Amino acid sequence: MTAAVARRYGDRFLAAVARRPNERAEDAISAYRSAFRAALDRDGRMCLCGVLGAEAGVLSPEVAEEIVSLFRRCIDDLSQWIGGPGAEARAFHVMAALEGGMMLASAYRSIEAFDQAAASLA
Repeated sequence: MTAAVARRYGDRFLAAVARRPNERAEDAISAYRSAFRAALDRDGRMCLCGVLGAEAGVLSPEVAEEIVSLFRRCIDDLSQWIGGPGAEARAFHVMAALEGGMMLASAYRSIEAFDQAAASLA
């Protein structure tokens, strides 16, 4: 059941950041940043897969695979949008900054902590 919830969460997230015609890499990164920030702003909660990913070592194999699958899909999606040499490394950096920014915002209980963590992505 948890694996299915994680799968639906991932599908909804990727639909929310889906690429539109004529978008550039900066637009993709902005779409991801906006989606993460909107979740924080809406309910103050971290990304489900970020929370579960932090505990992947103790999750059932099915749930852990769904978490890894979402991260892979996000990295692949961003890498395609970014393109060129180093695209995958840049995509990893974007995801790490956004997930880390959510963690900081949660700890600080302030969305400004997310904004500071994500500022370098602009």
